Amino acid sequence: MKKFKIAFWILVFAFLALVCYQNKAFFRAPLSLQVNLGFTSYATPELQVWVFFIALFIVGIILTYFSGLPSKFRTGKMIKTLNTTIASQRNELAALKSEVTAMRSPAPAQPAAPQSPADGTDKVEP
Repeated sequence: MKKFKIAFWILVFAFLALVCYQNKAFFRAPLSLQVNLGFTSYATPELQVWVFFIALFIVGIILTYFSGLPSKFRTGKMIKTLNTTIASQRNELAALKSEVTAMRSPAPAQPAAPQSPADGTDKVEP
C-alpha cells in the first residue's frame, strides 16, 4: 500500500509538471489586477500569473489553518478532561482491588467461641 501511495503522488506531481510545462506561456504572462470602488481605484503592479497562483495557494493554507484552530483547542481540552477521568478511575480501580484482596485474605486463626442453643436444652447443671 505504501508503494502504491508513492506511485500515486509521483503521477500527480508529474501531471502537474506536465500541465505547467505545456502552458508555460500562460504562467509567464504579466497580469495586473484592478479594483474600482467608484470613489477610488487600485491596480497591482504587473506580475506573472504563477506569482498569483502561489500567493493564492499560501492564502488558502493560512485560511485552512486558522479555520481548524478552534477544533484543535476543543480537542486538546477534551483530551485533558479524559486524561483526568482516566486517572481518577485508575485510582478508584486500585482502591477496589485492594479492598477485594483484603476480603479474600484468610481470616486470622482464632478458635471459634462455643455457642449455646437458644432454647437452653443442652445445658448441663452440676
